Amino acid sequence: AHNELYWCDMSPKATKPSFKAMRWKQWRLAGYQNAWHLFDIEADPREEHDLAEVHPEIVQDMEKRWEAWRATLGPMGQVNSSGGQFPKGYGWATASE
Repeated sequence: AHNELYWCDMSPKATKPSFKAMRWKQWRLAGYQNAWHLFDIEADPREEHDLAEVHPEIVQDMEKRWEAWRATLGPMGQVNSSGGQFPKGYGWATASE
């Protein structure tokens, strides 16, 4: 099992992700509509109650983790050093040197 799971969805011509998210412990942080939204998915599996204002310290910590993870990704549509092609638009890619 993973301690953390990350999501990043970029459209092919986007300059920033249209949807971003992270799962850590019972928390899911989701970024959309230009804001972060925090959910306790054990207590609220349907994600109906945004707890971002109740737990700003958790949002801040998870946002830092997400940004650090995002920095490890190569630019979408670019060729990596091994000669492989990163997916254009939607998909997963991790840059390694």
